[in-house]
Amino acid sequence: MTMGHDQTRPQRNAHMLKTNTWAAKAAAVSSATRNQTQLARQTGFPRNLRAARLSLTLTQSDLAASVGVTKQTVSGWECGATVPPMRTMLDLCRALNLTLDQLTKETP
Repeated sequence: MTMGHDQTRPQRNAHMLKTNTWAAKAAAVSSATRNQTQLARQTGFPRNLRAARLSLTLTQSDLAASVGVTKQTVSGWECGATVPPMRTMLDLCRALNLTLDQLTKETP
């Protein structure tokens, strides 16, 4: 009985690895699709912020660290729930290599 159990362990580990790899790929695809869908619905600052961050392949955590806020704060800006103060807006412009006009302009 023990031999049978030991022989299936490598097979089980291989199956778990394949499952985890598939799940990671599915999550990446779903994240990219979700970002594109959200961008299509947004206008103005939230859209420009998300588009600029994604074009530089930054995560919300990366951007948050570069301007001294939390990931949740960046998420709130991208969802349109809040707007950063002017000083932070200027920090965002520097981090994203944008002008204030580019970051805040309304988009059609």
